[in-house]
Amino acid sequence: MRRQNESENFNFQIRLNTATNAIVFIYGPRSTPDNATTFQPEVGLRGSSNLLLSNLNSRRVESGAETWANSLAGSSFSHKVRFTNSSPAKSWNNGQIYTWSACTPPTVSVSPSPASYCAGGSVALTASGATNYAWSPASGLSGTTGATVTANPSALTVYTVSGTNSGCAFAGTQQVAVAIKGTPTAASATPSATSACAGSTIDLTGSATNLPTTLLSNDFNSGFNGWATENTSTGGTVADAAWTLRPDNYFYSASSRSDPTFSSNDDTQFVLSNSDDQGSGGTTATVLSRRASTPKATPHSAFRTTTTTGSIPERPIVDAWKFRPTVRTGPSSRPTVPRKAR
Repeated sequence: MRRQNESENFNFQIRLNTATNAIVFIYGPRSTPDNATTFQPEVGLRGSSNLLLSNLNSRRVESGAETWANSLAGSSFSHKVRFTNSSPAKSWNNGQIYTWSACTPPTVSVSPSPASYCAGGSVALTASGATNYAWSPASGLSGTTGATVTANPSALTVYTVSGTNSGCAFAGTQQVAVAIKGTPTAASATPSATSACAGSTIDLTGSATNLPTTLLSNDFNSGFNGWATENTSTGGTVADAAWTLRPDNYFYSASSRSDPTFSSNDDTQFVLSNSDDQGSGGTTATVLSRRASTPKATPHSAFRTTTTTGSIPERPIVDAWKFRPTVRTGPSSRPTVPRKAR
């Protein structure tokens, strides 16, 4: 092979690595270049799609210090590499290699996975790890593009999301199964007593049939997360009785006797309603509730504490919660509390 109108000879090979999809140019033996500086070679790749490989633009060797062995990255397909015996003379050494490697597809993940939702509702699916996303099948989805879509299929469906990054046409994929939860029936909450004296406790036990999952759940580690608080207490410092987020190992300086430290059952943040801090002579009435997600449900799911303090020397200190399927108002559901004798 030689340049047009020139007498030198050279050869090179183009190899495709089928395992890595890399394209390799290998330059072999050559004769001494002629002195001409016309018809300079362009070393690069061109095609209808330039998103499959990296550094597709032609390499660049001009009259500076760069050589074929340490060529510069080009910014277009028209850059050339200098091949001449005229000063500055430049050419390659036998065995010179240029490699164009395939871009790497992104690793895509979906949350939650697997996913489920109650009948009449939906679940948000969020993909991450890429820049652009395409979802399929379209049935039951709010859309087929974007990082987050809402799914409410009529039956168990496996969705596939494909993600790509700008500048690379290879896609990473991930699947997620979306199921419909069974509808609980005969849900009820039974108290162990219908009334209580100040300082005592009542157990609330929830039950239901066809119950595939937790009715109400919130660990409060990221705040109230849609749960509402209501404080209609009267007397004293009313704001101190409100349901409040507290850190694990929360220390409370009590108004009398020993000062307790509260630790939640999973050693994380919890919510606390503190009637002791409200002060004497008042009534504590606070509600922590989760509004129903569908019209078929009851208007509210709530946990309530009401305490009339009057002149009782020492009031109940706290109701503190991490919610589970069965909820108790007694010590078994509270954080570990150094309770005082009553």
